[in-house]
Amino acid sequence: MTDTTTIITCHPREAKSAVFQHWQAYPGSFKGLVIQTAQLDIGSYDFGGGVFVSRKSATDFTLAILHKRLFVEVGKLTSSYDQPIYLVDGDSSCCR
Repeated sequence: MTDTTTIITCHPREAKSAVFQHWQAYPGSFKGLVIQTAQLDIGSYDFGGGVFVSRKSATDFTLAILHKRLFVEVGKLTSSYDQPIYLVDGDSSCCR
C-alpha cells in the first residue's frame, strides 16, 4: 500500500473556520493531509483535481440572492472548475 498525500489549499479567511481549525488541531487524524493557505481568486477550498468548494454563511448566501450576485458567483465556479461544490454553512433562521 502506498501513502497518499492530499493537499488542500484554503483561502486565508478560512483560517478562522471550524473546519480549518479542526484539521490543524488534529493532524494525526488526517493521515496524508496537507493544509496550505493561499490567496484564491474565488471560493474557499481547492482540493485539486478540479474539485473546489465555495463556503458561504447562511447570511451571505441570502445576501448574494438579494443582491443578485449568486448566479454570477456560481457561473464563475462552474466555468473554472470541473467539480465545484457550493457549501452553505450555518443557521438559516438568521435570514428569515
